[in-house]
Amino acid sequence: MSGNTSQTPSKGISLAAVGQIPDKWDADWFRKFIQFYLVPGDVRNATAGSGVAITPTASSTLSAGAQIDVDGSQGGVITAVDAGAGISVSTVGGVATVTNTGSAGGSGNGPPGMPGDDGEDGADGPPGPAGSDGEPGAQGPYGPPGMPGSDGEDGDVGPPGQGAPGATGQTGAAGPSGPPVFMAAEDGEDGPSGPPGIAGTSGALVTLGSVTLATSSSSVSFASISGSYSALKLYMLTATTADSSTDLSYNFNGDTGDHYSTTYVTTEQATSTIEGGFETSVAPTSMSTIGIPSASSGAQVAMLEWTLYGYANSSFFKAGAIVKTQNPGSAEPRIGLLGTLWASTAPITSIALSLISGDFAAGSMFSLYGVM
Repeated sequence: MSGNTSQTPSKGISLAAVGQIPDKWDADWFRKFIQFYLVPGDVRNATAGSGVAITPTASSTLSAGAQIDVDGSQGGVITAVDAGAGISVSTVGGVATVTNTGSAGGSGNGPPGMPGDDGEDGADGPPGPAGSDGEPGAQGPYGPPGMPGSDGEDGDVGPPGQGAPGATGQTGAAGPSGPPVFMAAEDGEDGPSGPPGIAGTSGALVTLGSVTLATSSSSVSFASISGSYSALKLYMLTATTADSSTDLSYNFNGDTGDHYSTTYVTTEQATSTIEGGFETSVAPTSMSTIGIPSASSGAQVAMLEWTLYGYANSSFFKAGAIVKTQNPGSAEPRIGLLGTLWASTAPITSIALSLISGDFAAGSMFSLYGVM
């Protein structure tokens, strides 16, 4: 049971208050019952006023019935008082006296009952009808772009077009001349062999390849040499980019072993001397007898004519002869004759040229011919 302790009671005990007595003992409820119902119902707690006296007072011990005396001094005259059970009314000298004899409890309306405990929740009612759809909300901001999807599979090849062949276009202008069959290259692969030359009379020269260097190059090569000729002639006009003269290095068919020998005789105008020498069984990287001047020394140059007779023979080693002119018109002109030997019976099918130091200078010229 719960109640409001600030509630002001009116009259004594009521049936409504009695009906609120709990089924089980509740000390808190009983204290409130005394506070709100029994105490206000005690006449000793009534408030005396003009012409009204309360006896005995609340602080006195009640030995007999409580009494309310009205003397009429303030006009409070009782003209009619209905006595009830336990109540006596008498008039003495014009003064009305109401006496509570205590023989029976008075009747009357008590103060409002104490609020009862909250009842249990009732059963849930049936669900209400569904509400109507709300208005669509405002459009939210765009999210970040997604990651690109993976490429789809290739579609099937469509049928061939049915268009008519176009008209033949005009012949384009002639393009620039292509490079020669044998290009100077730095460790490049051998180029394809050129078409065979037109058969000539005995002793005629057939061009097999020609190279003029636009820029310096570390090597020049001729490959896929046909064996249809009696001899090869290789003409060279060249100098080195090194600061001083160097020597020519060469190999046949890619052989870099110690299979090369050279014998030479040279004349030197400055000393009016003839000198000679030889080297045998050396590798291309160790050759030191075919001198090539430096282009940095007043545009000096060497011209060589190299004849390789029986280059396609498979029975003998490959012998050759070189005629060399070096630095003509300078303070040190030289003329030399050199004999070369490759210790192999294999036909010569490729020639690779390089220098012991430096590169072939720009402007160098190389031409290979087949002798009919």
